[in-house]
Amino acid sequence: MAELGAPDDFDFWLGEWVVRDPANGAVGTNHISRILGGPVIEERFRLPGPGDTAFEGRSHSVHVPSRGWCQTWVDSEGNYLDFTGGRADGVMYLARSAVELGPNIVQRMRWREVTRDSMVWDWERSDDGGASFTLSWQLRYERATA
Repeated sequence: MAELGAPDDFDFWLGEWVVRDPANGAVGTNHISRILGGPVIEERFRLPGPGDTAFEGRSHSVHVPSRGWCQTWVDSEGNYLDFTGGRADGVMYLARSAVELGPNIVQRMRWREVTRDSMVWDWERSDDGGASFTLSWQLRYERATA
């Protein structure tokens, strides 16, 4: 069971990151900052694709005391995704029911192996309502140096 967490739970994510996709070797960036006086975390993600294409996305995350962490994601492919979550077993996660994909589909993100300068981000899918998950995409983060 996830804890509702605290407003500083995502502080590990703040900063400038180099993002690597080990599946295809792509290297991108992710800029994470607090905005609107501090309670909102804004993400600006970019991962180059073939030729001149790039996958870009933006998210806004906020801690809501009665719900935990809530995130809205939009991207260059026209996706809109909404997540909630918090900490469970020392791992930060956000999840959503993907009813547009099927009645029992759950998608989630997990930030794990977090250190000051690196972490692993997993995008996972469950076809059984969250009883089990399979990895769909993994990114490795390294803190950008000035």
